[in-house]
Amino acid sequence: MPFSISAGVGFIALFGVAVLNGILLVSEFNRLKAAGWHDVKRIVIHATKSKMRAVLMTALVPSLGFIPMAISTGAGGEVQKPLATVVIGGLILSTFLTLFVLPVMYILFETGVKYLQGKKLIVMLGGLLIGVSAQSQVNISLDAAIDSALKNNIQLTASNLDVDYARAMQKTSTEIDKTVFDFGYGKINSFQTDNRFGVSQSLQFPAVYKNQAAANKLVTQIAQTSQLIRTQEITKLVKQQYYSILLMEQQLQLLIAADSFYNTFLQRAKDRLATGASDVLELVTAENQLLQIQNQLGQLRVAKNIAIDAFSRTLNASQKAQPYSSNCVYDGVVLSGVSMIESAPLVQLQQQQIELSEKLVAVEKSKLNPSFLLGYSSMTINGWQAVSQSIDKYFGSSDRFGTVSVGLMVPIFSTAQKAKISAGSILVKQKKLEETAVKQELEQKIQGATALYIQYKKALDSYHKKGLPGAEQLMQAATQKLSAGDINYLDWVVLMNQSIQTRADYYMAVAQYNEAAFELEKLNTIQ
Repeated sequence: MPFSISAGVGFIALFGVAVLNGILLVSEFNRLKAAGWHDVKRIVIHATKSKMRAVLMTALVPSLGFIPMAISTGAGGEVQKPLATVVIGGLILSTFLTLFVLPVMYILFETGVKYLQGKKLIVMLGGLLIGVSAQSQVNISLDAAIDSALKNNIQLTASNLDVDYARAMQKTSTEIDKTVFDFGYGKINSFQTDNRFGVSQSLQFPAVYKNQAAANKLVTQIAQTSQLIRTQEITKLVKQQYYSILLMEQQLQLLIAADSFYNTFLQRAKDRLATGASDVLELVTAENQLLQIQNQLGQLRVAKNIAIDAFSRTLNASQKAQPYSSNCVYDGVVLSGVSMIESAPLVQLQQQQIELSEKLVAVEKSKLNPSFLLGYSSMTINGWQAVSQSIDKYFGSSDRFGTVSVGLMVPIFSTAQKAKISAGSILVKQKKLEETAVKQELEQKIQGATALYIQYKKALDSYHKKGLPGAEQLMQAATQKLSAGDINYLDWVVLMNQSIQTRADYYMAVAQYNEAAFELEKLNTIQ
């Protein structure tokens, strides 16, 4: 196909898209490097995986849009085809170059040509291919994770059904006894055969239905409060799992950096031993340190995969969800006092249970009132009957006589009913004592959680102000002194271990702080 003006326009558009994709990827490389990532290979693989979707979408959208122009055979097709062919073909090639060649070029300029000699180039390209194809996890923010769990979590869905069940049971408040239908046939009034049928209905005293309706309403409120408590528990669980995975990722980065350091140390120890500049003690030390780091890396990777699986089950997601945040420290806690304990869901639940117990006692008391019995019967009286003092009249089977009856059912033997009332009163006292105990326990938990939260926050502030900068300075100073020959390799290992241990202790402090924050936030949640 000859070069034309439309093809030139296509090249201009192609260059713009290709350059933007390259800038996107290199910017991510630089961002990770500025964030403290030291392993160039890991930077390249992680950034390529995270930005793969954006690069592919940027290339696929215009490529698919230009397909009708590429296959056009109508008027203007000779102008549209060169433009579409250049864009589609160029984007396919530039996408491959962006995802595979650009990362290799980045490593080349960062580390030099020696890094890519021999088999390392093949391994690097293979790692990129595997890393890009293995991108099956979905990045998710904390708010989106909580929203997904509240909508899809199976336990919470079952809790919602508890509320629906309680609401449906409210319609049983005015449960009326079965209606009685009876029929009689035979010699009821005389030697002639008669028949009768009747219908009767018993009704409780109105206060029984009123109190039962109030009790059923309280059962619904208890179900709703229990649902709120489960919602808080699920929210806390999501936050725990979310930040635990983020923390594991930071710990993995620390161990990977340590692995890189000790790999370098091991190689230098081998070179020094070969030249006679050191003894075998230095080599053994390097091998042991590297073995420990690699064992910890393997264990942490397994633990992270297990945590991601558990996190995905909590969200009830079809794909594995990967927390996505640059900060592993939770900062959503607002401190509050114990004055809001009365509004806490746990206390509200206890108060509702007290009200329910009192209302059930009222139901049993109202059953001491008399019940009503209403009835109607119709019967035949075959034969001659006196309709007045001087007149008799014959009544046959077609003549019927009806009666209406009203009665009261009085609980004369009420010992059992009174025993129920007495037992219900005892239950009310028990629930009130349980409420007092819950308040005391909740107050104690809030005070303890607040104290722990403040203490862990102080510890984190100390790490941010002194611990982490000091560890970074210690690492840089140790490396500089080693290069200057002021310390030997074993001293360098001791100093590096101190720096790495400080960071490991920091991540442990972050985990304790986050846990205290989640617990305090849950306890301070009001209804």
